[in-house]
Amino acid sequence: MRLILIRHGQTACNITDIWHGWDDCRLTELGVAQAEALAQRLAAEPMVAMYCSDLRRAVETAGIVAGPHGLTPVTDPAFRERKAGDFQGLSTEEVVRQRPSVWDERASDFWNWTPPNGESFTQLLERVMAGVDRIREAHPDDTVALVGHMGTVRVLTSKLLGIPMAKTYEMDFPSTGVTILRLDGDAVTVEVLNDAAHLTVGAGG
Repeated sequence: MRLILIRHGQTACNITDIWHGWDDCRLTELGVAQAEALAQRLAAEPMVAMYCSDLRRAVETAGIVAGPHGLTPVTDPAFRERKAGDFQGLSTEEVVRQRPSVWDERASDFWNWTPPNGESFTQLLERVMAGVDRIREAHPDDTVALVGHMGTVRVLTSKLLGIPMAKTYEMDFPSTGVTILRLDGDAVTVEVLNDAAHLTVGAGG
């Protein structure tokens, strides 16, 4: 299976540096333009299905990208962003003010550190991989797109490509960035990684 993995377009929360989670923040005008640019880029892909997180920013992005293919996105909460718990809706500045040691705590155990009343990356990966396994079972030889979030893309990048989680924090995950993977049993081949060459409308968030 070819998996076209997509991060959603820019949101107002991205611009204001608000901690995303299971919130209802929607795309900005720029985010919509980014998704439209991506739709043009992927219009010739032999895409047979589009899956996405059920959060608004992912659904909006998926609807735009799916348009040229005449597909209706299938929403699945398995692909949601990591649950941010008590940090959801707070600015990064406010999080640090409340918990000055937050980044040291996270860096001490990237996979198992958990926002208060939120999810760890280990928990996130478990539900995301369960969703990916369902897609692989339904489309073993097809090209399928999946629109998720930075967390969704981050844990899959680490797991499937064997990149340590700490190293992913040195990578860019641009808005509407695209990763294309060929999944053949346990073998993974990378065609494109976090690429946003289609963006000529401005910087992502």
